[in-house]
Amino acid sequence: MADVEDQFDRPKRFHVHIVEGPYPVDGTWTFEPSGGGTLVGFTAAGELSGPMRLLEPIFKRVMARQFAAYHRNLRRNVTSAYLAMAGSDLRI
Repeated sequence: MADVEDQFDRPKRFHVHIVEGPYPVDGTWTFEPSGGGTLVGFTAAGELSGPMRLLEPIFKRVMARQFAAYHRNLRRNVTSAYLAMAGSDLRI
């Protein structure tokens, strides 16, 4: 398992720094009020080393796709939990 260092500036920012593992990476999530909800931003930064550097363009596209899916799931889960707590039949 990778070691992780994190920083949390509630309610605006959450940052993780993975310091061990195959792909050391920094990830930062930002949260901003937007209308009746929250706008979530995400930035990842890291570098591949050795021969893996040759795969970096492909790796970036794969990771972007994966994180987009993670964030869609997050939105669905948060929205579902909110609607369940509110007792609403609305669907977003």
